[in-house]
Amino acid sequence: MNSPDRLHHLLHALTRRRGFLAGVLAGVVGSWTGGMTTGQAARAFTGARISASVGPSGSAVAVFIAQQAGYLKAAQIDMKIQPERNSALAIQLMAGGQTQLASPSAAAYLNNAIRRGADIIVVSSLARVSGLHENTGIVVSDKLYKEGVRSIQDLRGREIHVQFGMDSSVGKSMRLALEEFGVAENEVMFKNWFRIPQMQQAILTGVIDVAILLEPNVSLFQTKAGVHPIYFADQLSDGDHSIVLAMPRKWVEQNEEATIRLLTAYLRAIQIYQEAQASGWRAHPVVKQTLMQAIRVPAEVIDMYQGVYYETVPYIDLDIYRRQISTFVGKGIQTLVPPEEYVEMKYLRRAAERLGLE
Repeated sequence: MNSPDRLHHLLHALTRRRGFLAGVLAGVVGSWTGGMTTGQAARAFTGARISASVGPSGSAVAVFIAQQAGYLKAAQIDMKIQPERNSALAIQLMAGGQTQLASPSAAAYLNNAIRRGADIIVVSSLARVSGLHENTGIVVSDKLYKEGVRSIQDLRGREIHVQFGMDSSVGKSMRLALEEFGVAENEVMFKNWFRIPQMQQAILTGVIDVAILLEPNVSLFQTKAGVHPIYFADQLSDGDHSIVLAMPRKWVEQNEEATIRLLTAYLRAIQIYQEAQASGWRAHPVVKQTLMQAIRVPAEVIDMYQGVYYETVPYIDLDIYRRQISTFVGKGIQTLVPPEEYVEMKYLRRAAERLGLE
């Protein structure tokens, strides 16, 4: 935490007990923010445009809700979302200065881009893996299921099709499942899929017999293609940060108020998502609408869709993040970048403070 942020926290703590110190301390903080206090900086804000490369997945749905519910507009953030499921491409777009927000997997691509010089920071987690939410399913075709392929051990000698590829958090879940049941990686074959519509078509036409998929695809293909889930791998990664919100460091430093407002809108979206989820998607119709339109949860499976696990303020747990990213060392990562060098939670903290969540 840098000096300005410490002073903001000191101001918050002391003014609760000693209101007369507020003006003095605010003046000190102002000297660290170009002569403006936090309140003055907020009042001087005239809006920002952001280009975002965010994958339309359940784990990133709160970003889309923030836009559809009008929270970004209310925060004076004009954000254009380019749906991009490929983490590697999303990071390339940001490193090239074409976007200011991305939702990459907390996996090899992000680490390697930063190691190569991309000046990117992680400002928040998105949804986290929860063993109580069946979201990452290993499925087999009805044909294989009838032939007796009903366990991870039965996958030996078969080709496994991996949504988002083996260097993603989905690929990590596949590796953990194989390890859990004593199946060596060289006993199976992997095929990576980044173009998800093509993967969906291959499942529907019976080209794919074994796959690891994220919801709502598992439920969708149970209904439309008759696939059978044989294992949900979420319990093996309980608590992990599946994907994160990343931004260019320089842009954030030059646009602190815009960053905080963006994250405030995001936190408001999480709040109504949690309430809608608890109601079976009846509360806050904009949430169900966004799930169906932006995330493509089909009408026929929306009522059985569990959703994903969002924390009210989704901080990155550095110990967990370091452990999960370390699992890619030697399997996509050659040199590990210490997460402390690029994980920065102070902007999320300040957004939470504005909403009274801290």
